[in-house]
Amino acid sequence: MNKDKTQLLTENKELFEESINEFSSKAYEMASVNEVIKRSKYNKGSFYYRFKDKNELYIALLDFVFVQQIDLFKKSGFSLQTSNNPHDVLVALFQNLVDLYLFDKRYYNIVKLLYNEEEDFVKETLSTSVGSLYERFKFKLNKMDGLNISQLIIIESLYKNLPITDIIIEKITIKSIVDQVIGHHDPVINMADNENNEDFTNIIETHIDNQFNFIVLDEKYQDFNKKWFDILKVSQKMNILKNKLKFKVFRLNLNIKSILKRYMHKPIFNHLAIEKLINSESYDKVMKDKTLSKIAYGLIYAILDLREFILINQPLKYLDEEQRDILFNDILPINGKLSKIIFIDQLLVLNNKNIEYFYYYNDFNGIKKYHISDFKEKYHLKIHCHYTINDQYYHVYYNSFQSFLRFFQDNDINIIRLDNIHELHISDLREVVES
Repeated sequence: MNKDKTQLLTENKELFEESINEFSSKAYEMASVNEVIKRSKYNKGSFYYRFKDKNELYIALLDFVFVQQIDLFKKSGFSLQTSNNPHDVLVALFQNLVDLYLFDKRYYNIVKLLYNEEEDFVKETLSTSVGSLYERFKFKLNKMDGLNISQLIIIESLYKNLPITDIIIEKITIKSIVDQVIGHHDPVINMADNENNEDFTNIIETHIDNQFNFIVLDEKYQDFNKKWFDILKVSQKMNILKNKLKFKVFRLNLNIKSILKRYMHKPIFNHLAIEKLINSESYDKVMKDKTLSKIAYGLIYAILDLREFILINQPLKYLDEEQRDILFNDILPINGKLSKIIFIDQLLVLNNKNIEYFYYYNDFNGIKKYHISDFKEKYHLKIHCHYTINDQYYHVYYNSFQSFLRFFQDNDINIIRLDNIHELHISDLREVVES
């Protein structure tokens, strides 16, 4: 079946509601699929046609709850990537649980019950689900200075058994709980970071609104490695990246196609884009291409790791037209609902079907969003001719239609395809925007 299991679950309101009721009121071993089917009055044969067992139903439900939890966190406006204050991070972590409880108490109970299961069960469950927001927080907390092992153990215990009713009736506050665990902390200022770049990073995070965002920037703003997951920087150490990916998916052998098939119906991925990629000749081209394969490995790892912002910094100067097409049309679209790709360069290829809007930033005007139609007829029109001579394939760029005509008239060629290529360099963009 090609349908997302979570989608199958939510299509039937009664089945969905009774599944939530069952798994939010009992530990996993005690939960009964027969009770869910009985109370929802759902046909048993139809159920097992859609879900092979209790675990598949549970994972489908857990995926839904995790996505709701992450969505609530995003709406809070807190940036886990840029915060360096353990106190603020913990307040945000526990506040998210409160928000989830207030949104639907059952969703909170499902998360709580999961994390109170045996450790091996939790690990195995998380390996097949979209991933918990708590895992993202744990990763952040383990990397932060000022927290010892004892404090981290207490934090994990609190996450499993937060006194949430006392917090809601204001008998105790989240801040007081955090103060007791780690004390009061003043904001940490990382002097190694460039202040202007940090401010600019926050501006970008505030303004981007799509799963795929193209930003044209001057070079002085392009140091983001400490803020976002930079695919090209991380993939420079491919062996380390591949080992991390193996650990992430619990595989000894790394097979990208099998990983994509396993996770393709999770909301973190776009399953239609994955189907297109793995069933086309582009897949083999990606795996054989050193640059594209690095981007693909990095992107898959970042998505599975639930990275909020995924950065691809200045790759166009390394790519030819075919590589660009594969990148934009086959690789980047596999990103699902939970991550945002930030594609940064000093060159914009305006004819790409995946780019309609893009951002430009300068100190005077700040960051603004533009549509490619504002520039498409103005700069760097090139004719890209695909042709054969004596059954040999060639492709050539021409800076004007007239130069292409001269070539065509002087040579006996068989034209396969003609493309109009529009490129906008940052100097040309600046000339229009700032005039």
